[in-house]
Amino acid sequence: MYNYLDLDFEIISIKPIVIKALVNDEELIIKAYPVVFKVLKYEDKYSIWVNVVVSARTNKPRPGPQCNPSVIMSRPAKAEKIEVISDGNLKLRLNDGSEKM
Repeated sequence: MYNYLDLDFEIISIKPIVIKALVNDEELIIKAYPVVFKVLKYEDKYSIWVNVVVSARTNKPRPGPQCNPSVIMSRPAKAEKIEVISDGNLKLRLNDGSEKM
């Protein structure tokens, strides 16, 4: 079996991925923040396990049910324009002395 080493880590910096989209005359700003919950090392390779928290802002807010994956997947939408504002960045300091981005 594999000899994985479970590393402790410290988050040095997080910069979210930011995407601007235009859908049916509605401008959306979508931000995705990584949440790190495990870092594994096998030989000289690293595996960083993350979940992603997504937030969205709109220029046309309206009342209604909160977004959840089933609502998002059930309604087709055609983005007229998509622009990546920021690619995002994650920098970690690991207990083996290395830093990873």
